Amino acid sequence: MKQNKRVEKMLLTQELLVKLNLVDRNHYTAGTNRKENDSEHTLSLATLCWLVYFELDSKLNLEKIIKYAIAHDIPEVYAGDVNTFSNSKQRRNKVIAEHQAVKRIKDEYAFFPDLIKHIDGYETKKDKEAIFVWTADKMQALTMGSLDEWRPYREINITYAMFCKKYEELIENSLTDLKPLFKELFEYCKATYYDRP
Repeated sequence: MKQNKRVEKMLLTQELLVKLNLVDRNHYTAGTNRKENDSEHTLSLATLCWLVYFELDSKLNLEKIIKYAIAHDIPEVYAGDVNTFSNSKQRRNKVIAEHQAVKRIKDEYAFFPDLIKHIDGYETKKDKEAIFVWTADKMQALTMGSLDEWRPYREINITYAMFCKKYEELIENSLTDLKPLFKELFEYCKATYYDRP
């Protein structure tokens, strides 16, 4: 049976999301030995953004924030996930791989221009809404680590000093409106970190 164009677009988009399910991240689902996948992370991040938006009484565009949150890791379908604590060569390779992934998505999903627009906007940190999501993404990693007693950080030997240095850098680059909450979360996490002094 011949599919109509709208059905084909839905099937192709669902196929993309199925592939997102297959991208494992560094964090575990707390209390299990199963890694969080990109789809679970995306839902977690979108929900955290929604909460933080209202917690801070933000005046930004919530629809745009949610769209950025949904789109932000879709390039990882083709590029894979790279840990925040990866070395500089791995981070550079990530940028190249994600650039190629975005080009591929633009070719394969040209029928979904709003998705492509939000992937691009997130990648380039086009506006405050994109930086809001980028910041919340870093905060979500802290919540996952804390809930799991820092297991993924222990496994790759991220010491307290390394942890503090990286998150101080991330806070510095975060959206000004979110910095106080990010710092509050970071202080809580420092007090529970597995090898804190």
